[in-house]
Amino acid sequence: MSARPPPVSGVARGLRLGRAAVEAGAFGLAERLGINRSAEADGARSHRALLAALLELRGAAAKVAQFLSLESDLLPEAVARELAAACHRVPAMSAAFARDMVRSRLGPIEQHFHAFEPRPFAAASLGQVHAATTRCGQPVAVKVQYPGMEQAVRSDLRLLRRATALLDHAAHHRRLLDEVEQRLLEECDYEREADSLAWFQQQLAVDGVTVAGVLPALCAPGVLTMTRLPGLHLDDWLRSGPQPEEKDLAAQRLYDVFVQSMHGLGRLHADPNPGNMLFDGAGRIGLLDFGCTRWIPADYQHIFTRIWRAAVAVDDQAAHAVYRDMGLFAHVSPPTAWELDQSALTPFRNWLALPFRVDRFDFGAQPDFVAEGRRHFLKMIRDQALIGIRSEFILVNRTLYGLYRIFERLQARVRCQTAWTSG
Repeated sequence: MSARPPPVSGVARGLRLGRAAVEAGAFGLAERLGINRSAEADGARSHRALLAALLELRGAAAKVAQFLSLESDLLPEAVARELAAACHRVPAMSAAFARDMVRSRLGPIEQHFHAFEPRPFAAASLGQVHAATTRCGQPVAVKVQYPGMEQAVRSDLRLLRRATALLDHAAHHRRLLDEVEQRLLEECDYEREADSLAWFQQQLAVDGVTVAGVLPALCAPGVLTMTRLPGLHLDDWLRSGPQPEEKDLAAQRLYDVFVQSMHGLGRLHADPNPGNMLFDGAGRIGLLDFGCTRWIPADYQHIFTRIWRAAVAVDDQAAHAVYRDMGLFAHVSPPTAWELDQSALTPFRNWLALPFRVDRFDFGAQPDFVAEGRRHFLKMIRDQALIGIRSEFILVNRTLYGLYRIFERLQARVRCQTAWTSG
């Protein structure tokens, strides 16, 4: 079923989000009063009303929904599962939308494509993806951006900075919004993404991992044409019944991409959303979306090596010295800094080191592991223990956290030890 174009103006988008907030509040009040209770867990209908609006609005609103799907310890379990499945299945636009968009940017479709499927096979926060075949018979995927997305992103962020009070852990989500805005404005730039895809396809070399190629002649502002990769999205792949060793191998390859990107290439694919990956037989991985990448400066790669080695060695003094080098604690006295380190940072650091202290960490055997890390991270934020820290710290830890979420869903065993954690 196709959807209407998402509203672009701040007023229209604000009305939609406001209506959802009223619905969510009404559901929550009714449940607290014991009126019209449902079989769902308390709060599930309230969250679902708000999340449905986020997905309908697309843009930054839908991207916040994607963030929430990775942080399922903050949501009722049923809602988190539903949202995770929906992140690459946002309601599609009409069949005519993509053809009109491609025609306006590239010219007549028949000049470029032998076949172009009018119904998208994936739809996400900023655009939808159509299967097509080039004139020379090559299968491709054509990503088409929804109209007015850059304006909608700016409108959404103004709204979401006010609306975060509706969500649990509101202070944490407000801290994310500046990062979300910067990321989404970059993702609206398909020419930038095409350059990133081409760079990673040339530079990334992990066995069993393929990066979608770009066809520059079939790209334009708002239209990105890539080679079509085989495979299934995560939930569909899991339903196909892969063997445990296939899931282990898929997770290991994703982790190896992280390690090589971080410490070999110095450039990170910073959006570990399951909708950006395809899973094929024998644990093979296809990487699709490179709208959000970050260069990691060499000095910060060294800082990460120092802090992770200190964590593995349980060397609190060495870790504290690294935190000071990272810019923490300048606002407090040395005794207070040490106390803050021990109360807020040390528990997170000890959690961080657990996968590096064993040959292979079993994410399936410890289903609360990722949620525990999230609790430690939120405590650091609540205690204002990260004041002054560089943005790369948050970025890298969020990327690793997103991967851990995927490993948990795969119930995979992953070898996380590397030379830069225990050298």
